[in-house]
Amino acid sequence: MVVDAGLTDRPRTERAAGISSRHPDGDVVDDGLGAYAAYACLRQHAPVLADPHANSWTVFRYADVRSALRDPSLSSAARIDRMTTNLAGECPAAGRAAHDLLSRQLETMDGPEHDVLRARIGADWSSAVGGAAALIESAAVVAAASIRAAVAGGHSIDLVQAVAEPLPLAVVLSVLGVPPDESDDVAAAVHSCAAGLSAAVDTWPARRRLAEFAQTATGGLAGALRRRGEVDVGEVVANVVLAVAAGHRTTSALIAASLAYLLDDESLAVAIHERPDCVGEFVDEMLRLESPVQAVQREAIAATVIGGTTIPQGALVTLSLGSANRDEAEFDHADRVLFGRRSGRHLAFGHGTHRCLGASLARMQAASVVTAMKPLLASLVVTDTQWNRSTASCSLQRLVVVAR
Repeated sequence: MVVDAGLTDRPRTERAAGISSRHPDGDVVDDGLGAYAAYACLRQHAPVLADPHANSWTVFRYADVRSALRDPSLSSAARIDRMTTNLAGECPAAGRAAHDLLSRQLETMDGPEHDVLRARIGADWSSAVGGAAALIESAAVVAAASIRAAVAGGHSIDLVQAVAEPLPLAVVLSVLGVPPDESDDVAAAVHSCAAGLSAAVDTWPARRRLAEFAQTATGGLAGALRRRGEVDVGEVVANVVLAVAAGHRTTSALIAASLAYLLDDESLAVAIHERPDCVGEFVDEMLRLESPVQAVQREAIAATVIGGTTIPQGALVTLSLGSANRDEAEFDHADRVLFGRRSGRHLAFGHGTHRCLGASLARMQAASVVTAMKPLLASLVVTDTQWNRSTASCSLQRLVVVAR
């Protein structure tokens, strides 16, 4: 049976999400706040929206997005040249470095090459994630205790800075096998490499530092990969950057959004408190409603048909996960948190061969933080919230609370 968690007041839910409840009049325009309302209009009136001047198409309906995520005609790898062309024109060395990094990441590989690397990394990744459960639970409890002490002392505290940002970073570094005394150094190198994917910066020192880590790691994923010797150093470096830069950012967004919803709606917080078995379902609903990654892109390496629309070879295709996850044709009461939905249907982690390898780790962290924070929620009141929302991503920049 589907149980409404209490988010029956649409304006209240949308206030928590930082969006407008008004549908645009006339042309569909995203005003920076009304993305979800715009998505609803687009699903109805322009489910596959063309921009012929840019040779690009955007897909909004769940069924079409899900099918496209499995379409071999839509390539992740083919996007690399498109992504690095401008950078290479500005600085050829930076373009080559970015291309080298992207071409070795699971997210931007296709076919047998992707499948082989995923298989080689997958087993060791699962083992490392399984071993992190105690660390995650302990870190969440410690963070909650620190927050409790701060607000009890009369202080305001930003939950993004206090728990949503630092906990996932510490966890992913531990899973990768980064020693605690090297964490700051490795994290800085990762962020330098990530910055080099879109800006003409010298990433060679950072890549060299990450290569040193990959060659000397003894624990976690990197240590396991080094001992087996099946994944080369460049591939380890590329996927360390992916895990830390992308995995940390998306998990942080998930944790912050979960806390924002619980703090905004007392009945939802009560439901979670009274039914601990629903925490996992709540996390999945947050992934669906506030997908940290709102869209992914592919390039058509052959003509294909999506939702009855022919996409020509060479076209850029944007798949709107944020729209698909709120599609009323797939999800009853799509703008509400509901317990009892059939699990595994949302597309927040993608679908098919490129489904996010870090899905279970993200869920585990969000569930642990929600569980640890449950006893505190009724004693906190939000004083400042700032959502960062675009058609590409969704996150919170601030979530400031004080004692009630």
